[in-house]
Formats: sequence, structure tokens, C-alpha cells
Amino acid sequence: MMRREAPRDGAAGGGDRGFTLIELLVVIAIIGMLIALLLPAVQAAREAARRAQCANNLKQLALALHNYESTAGALPAAAQGIRDTASPPYFIGATYMNFTGYHMMLPYLEQGAAFNATNFSVGFPTQYGSWFGWTFPDNTTTFQHQVGTFLCPSNRAAGGLTYRFDTPAQMQVPRAAVTDYLFNGGADRYATPPYLQASRRGPFGFNIAARLAEISDGLSNTLLLGESAGGRDANRLVALGGLRTAARVCVTSRQMASSSGYVDFVLDNLMFQAYGRPHLASDAGLMVGGGLVAKTTDARGTFYGPNDCGAATHADDAWSWTADGGQRVPNFRGVHPGVVMFALADGGVRAVRASIAPDVYMALSTSAGGEVVSADAY
Repeated sequence: MMRREAPRDGAAGGGDRGFTLIELLVVIAIIGMLIALLLPAVQAAREAARRAQCANNLKQLALALHNYESTAGALPAAAQGIRDTASPPYFIGATYMNFTGYHMMLPYLEQGAAFNATNFSVGFPTQYGSWFGWTFPDNTTTFQHQVGTFLCPSNRAAGGLTYRFDTPAQMQVPRAAVTDYLFNGGADRYATPPYLQASRRGPFGFNIAARLAEISDGLSNTLLLGESAGGRDANRLVALGGLRTAARVCVTSRQMASSSGYVDFVLDNLMFQAYGRPHLASDAGLMVGGGLVAKTTDARGTFYGPNDCGAATHADDAWSWTADGGQRVPNFRGVHPGVVMFALADGGVRAVRASIAPDVYMALSTSAGGEVVSADAY
């Protein structure tokens, strides 16, 4: 007669058997694989939500511009001033010294209090008008008033630039208001009248107030404003040159700074600063560049594609208008993979491929170029 032995510990019918080391490693590996598969989907969903919010921001800005145009009879100037138009060299320095189109949009974005806090009567009076009004102590409240609608959530939630005014007094604001959306200045080498080819100008420029009725290419075929991401993280490379015989090249911010004799350079778009060239900021070694208007060509008339390295607006290019010159301003660039978001002049919002054909892209930026653009071309 066979004798039945008692079950050993961990054997069938005995106590609970624990995981072996190999089994535990397999489970961890499976969990890691699941997370690796799930994480990109989560990130893609978050980016899709941020991109939808960015599109909504552009929609709100386009509606604000339409409401402004309905009230004022014209779109706001990117920056406004007084200009001598009697004869060449068309002194236009005053264009860069006064208030911006973003000031004018505030009441139409439910920011009436910030608009009312702005003192438009201050400035340095000169024979050409009033300069530097936005730098006076009266306007520091507006200068640091950040409106969330002007920020792309894929790029940032707030500006971070401490800013110091050099004139008329050494004043400082802890965080200057910035924007990730710039006005469309077209495809001419200038963003200022009298232009080289007026048919290639955009809806916006310095010291020009265009009407929507002047956009003969069609509102649905013309860019109104678009992404031009600001801040250090979005602009590790910046554009140097791009004027007359100097080809535009991408350099690091440190290289840009050293070319001007400074320690560091940051490219950002200050909403309420109408002064066009890089400006001394919170410390003596930092230069801040940015813009109000972006174009699809550089100052040489060369295609300036979406998501190319960004440039700063240079006021010195436009002190005098010359036929062999041009004006350096930023391009359009975003942080969404493969596309840049734009608001069209009819109020619609489109994602434009970064690989868009140059002739199509430049045609979309002109107000009266007469080009024929198919909707499936971009």
C-alpha cells in the first residue's frame, strides 16, 4: 500500500507560491511597454487640445480685428506715428515710437480696463510727432498686463521677461506682456509705405491703416495674423543678416548678441513696445529683440518660410526709404509639429504646412497680388 506524502511548502495544494524574480521582471517589462505605447497617445491628445486652444485664440483675435475695423473704418496700424511723405528719403522714424495695434485691440477682447489705463497723450514731443509714449510711468500698468489670448499654450502660459525702460526714467516691470501672434505684413521687402511693390503688401504695416475692402485677393485667401512664437525656448536659433548683400543665416542667440557687442540676446514679442529694434533690458548684457509684424520674405525679398529661425524688427532699416534696401522683421513660426496656425482675413483659422510651396505661401500673405491660390495648395 502506497503512502501519501504531505505536500511541500509552495507545492500544489500547499501555501501561496510567490513570484520568481524572472516573473517579476517580465511583469515590469510589460507594464513599461504599455506605458511606452500609451504615453505618446497621451502627449498627442494634450497637443491636440493645446492646438485647438491656439486656433481659438487666433479666432478671437480675428473677430476683435473685424470689430475694430467695423468701428474705426480700418484695421489698426501695427505701430502708429507721423511720417514725412513729401519727398524721399521718407523719414519714418516716428512710426516706431508710438503705440501698437495690440493697444487698439484691447477693448474688443474684453480688456477695456487695460485700454482705459493707457495714457495715449504722453510722450516726447518732436517735429515728427510724439515719441516713446509707451515708456512713460503712466503706462507701466498696461505694459505688463498679459492677455492670455495672445499666448499659444503649446509654447508658454506666461511671459517671463523682466524689462527695464531706459527712457525717460530707469523703470522696471517684473514681467512684460508678450505675444505669440504677429500681424501679417505681406511679401514686400518693406512693411512700411510707400513699399517697393504695393501689390505685395499685407493687411498690416507700420503707420498704415488698411481696410478689409482693400483686400482684393479675397478675405478667405489672405492671412490676417499668425503664430510667431516668442521666448528663449522657441528661439534657440535666430536670424542674422538678410539685408542688402548680407544673406540671412541662422545663429545662436549668443552669436547674435556678440555681433552687437552684448553678452546675451533673447527674441520675444513685446505687445506694447512700438520701438522696433532690440532694446536694452533688465541688465546691461542682455538685448531683447522682437516684432509686431511678420512677413513671408526677408529684407532682400528672399522667401522667409514658416518655422525658419526668427528675426528681430530693426528700426534702423527704415529710418530712410531706399529702393535698394528693405526692412528686417520676423517670420511666422510655431511650435506645433509640422504646421503653423493662421487666422485668415475672413475670420477663419487654418493650419498651414511648414512645407508649403514658397509661391503659395507668399501669395497668401499679399492683399492685392492678384494670385490664384487653390484651397488644397496649403
